[in-house]
Amino acid sequence: MRSVYQQGSSTLLAVAVFFTLSLFLLMGLHHQLNRAMRITQDQQFYLRAYNQAASSLNWGLSHSWPLRLLQHSSTGQRGKWHCAIQQPHGLKACIKAMITSGTFWLKGESALLKGEGSLTGHKPRKIVLYQQVIYETTHSAVMDIRKRNMPKMNEQRVMKVTNRWLDFCPEKDEEFCVD
Repeated sequence: MRSVYQQGSSTLLAVAVFFTLSLFLLMGLHHQLNRAMRITQDQQFYLRAYNQAASSLNWGLSHSWPLRLLQHSSTGQRGKWHCAIQQPHGLKACIKAMITSGTFWLKGESALLKGEGSLTGHKPRKIVLYQQVIYETTHSAVMDIRKRNMPKMNEQRVMKVTNRWLDFCPEKDEEFCVD
């Protein structure tokens, strides 16, 4: 009888193939997880920017906008955006008159934070939301102590028009939305 010597090379080759396949599988999983993390981070940046734009729009509704600055010029040209910024929270709201009617567009913008979009390689963009508003005159009674009467005092503020909220430029002419 002949004695058989086992070299073990086939077992060693099978283990090496198994480790190689496992390594490729782990690398694929790693790339998938990195892609999912980038998508999640992009969504977080978007939600943060959207919420900041919505906050800017709401802040703009409560802001006192001077009506005399927003009136149309005698030439009928469109006015410019009049903006107000609340520095501590980075809120920016702007208002602009429409030519065709006595209404205005109020826009709220998000501010960009440093580093946004840097992982994905995309250029970060701000989000702008628009709300159509009108000026409303309210009458409030103020008592004059010396005369003991209650004169009416006119106060103007912006009121939003129902169902006139947009997340894109409200005019056909894109130049209307440019700062």
